[in-house]
Amino acid sequence: MRTAKKISQRDFANAVGMSQSWVRDIETKGKDAPIPEKYIAIIKEILNFR
Repeated sequence: MRTAKKISQRDFANAVGMSQSWVRDIETKGKDAPIPEKYIAIIKEILNFR
């Protein structure tokens, strides 16, 4: 979804308040790197996901 919206990992990470490496790990490790609950609402808003 991030790439479809043409948002870079760096820009996405800045919007979430995390590092680019955190975004990379979430995208590459998937289920092995669960997203902390406190970031889910922020991520949904950034991606316009409801």
